[in-house]
Amino acid sequence: MKTKEELRTSLRAIDHKSYPAYKSLAGSWSFGHYTLNIEHVQGDPFAAPSQLSVTVDSQTAGFPAGYWGTPWNRTALEDYLLRRFGRQAGHFSRQAKGSGKSGILAVTAPGQEVLDRTDCEVRSGTVTLRFEAGFPANGRTINARELEKIDIFTGVKIMPYDEAVQAGMITVMGQETDEAFLKEVMAMAIDAEAIPSVADSFKLVYTPFHGCGHKLVPEALTRAGVKHLLCEPRQMVIDGNFPTVKSPNPENPEGFYLAVELARANDVDFILGTDPDSDRVGIMVRDKDGEYKVMTGNQTGVVLLDYMLDAMKRTGKLPSNPVALKTIVTTEMARTVAESYAAACYDTFTGFKFIAEKKNALEGSGEGKVVFSYEESYGYMLGDYVRDKDAVTASLLLTEMAAYYYAKGMTVLDAYQALCEKHGFYGEKTHNLVMPGLDGLADMAKLMKSLREAPPAEISGVGVVQFKDYADGSVVDCVTGAKTAMELSGSNVLRFELADGTSIIVRPSGTEPKIKVYILTKGADAAERDANIKKYGEWVETLKK
Repeated sequence: MKTKEELRTSLRAIDHKSYPAYKSLAGSWSFGHYTLNIEHVQGDPFAAPSQLSVTVDSQTAGFPAGYWGTPWNRTALEDYLLRRFGRQAGHFSRQAKGSGKSGILAVTAPGQEVLDRTDCEVRSGTVTLRFEAGFPANGRTINARELEKIDIFTGVKIMPYDEAVQAGMITVMGQETDEAFLKEVMAMAIDAEAIPSVADSFKLVYTPFHGCGHKLVPEALTRAGVKHLLCEPRQMVIDGNFPTVKSPNPENPEGFYLAVELARANDVDFILGTDPDSDRVGIMVRDKDGEYKVMTGNQTGVVLLDYMLDAMKRTGKLPSNPVALKTIVTTEMARTVAESYAAACYDTFTGFKFIAEKKNALEGSGEGKVVFSYEESYGYMLGDYVRDKDAVTASLLLTEMAAYYYAKGMTVLDAYQALCEKHGFYGEKTHNLVMPGLDGLADMAKLMKSLREAPPAEISGVGVVQFKDYADGSVVDCVTGAKTAMELSGSNVLRFELADGTSIIVRPSGTEPKIKVYILTKGADAAERDANIKKYGEWVETLKK
């Protein structure tokens, strides 16, 4: 790690050079009692500011030793807290002269990428403050000496923790923070009588999979009126080693085995499980044969969307211009359900960053009010107080929905089946084409290039009627050859729309050496749906060759 003196020398060496020379400053620089990390350097004074952070070790920062290793339960609050408190810190201050955005220093404002853009992050052993800085320039020529006027060199000071608390510079957030969040969560209930009306007999099992949902989810459900809440005791213990499961993922049925045992012993139809971060939630429902079935994220989202729109309609809470949001790889059944209530449904790229941006854009322009957002991987974003998936609020509304159908003598699985009978039997399947080894990335690129430059005219004997390339936003009518543009662009994703209504989406994974292929199909009945999934799955297998 280089020193602050070396940083000053580097600055003076690039003074009056072309602005891109600032990129040589990227890296970590030691200032003795703290480290300056220059993580991203803007390439132009008129571009987005550079991303920086200051990291102080916990001993130097003077944070009480008891803070490290404490079983925090507030991960679910993170986005809410940033939105609540971050606005106070999102101001700009100009301390140096320069063109464009140069000379600006700002604490990073809260956004959608919560884990990447947290203003202040306290971890075991370190405290980090992230901010933005516009490196000074005259035109597009570096004015490096002005950078020394920005207080990253002189303004980072330390003081004992106790003194900072007494001076009002540190506020320790406690129960009042939970209460503020829970107040927002409880206000999301649509039919306030759905749970209390069946509370004497309605039962559910809950597991947090050793994670931070262990406090807020049971509290929310209890406040909503649930009397018979059975929490799996062995998984109510926070433990990052997850000793009772191979994978603490609500997508995996095997993780629910203890919850299923508890449900069987107590004659319970409905099981709720949140992942360790308490941002995703999955459910299991007992079927007519007495077996517990995991509902997929697509299925859960569709039935919850239908319930919410119906409940809002019958209680007079449905806005005049309701909107549902989903990702491009999430079931098309959601669109059908939304439109049956005269609600609009928009697609975004995968990730709640994009979902939240779309919500902000629609509501900011007055085009619509987003009432529900989700993606197929068990994430649901509800309300206006978060911009990320939130399992606490989703758990409350899923339980309200389960209670509503319980009063009708139905399970959530029955409700989903009724939707299939009404709207059609939709089905989804994701295939992972793993391409490991040194040639993996090249093989992935080769496959995407081949499908992009020579898209198939038919897949499994069914004609391709439309080809979408999300890289440039182009849409090709495969019958007429006409080419148009769509709203979404900028992502390496291909989509093939088939004559039978099936969509096949292909994209490389952003984190693993594999190509992901999504089959979104529909049948007149369950047999035709399953046959389509099998038929198109066989075509996907040919892509490996």
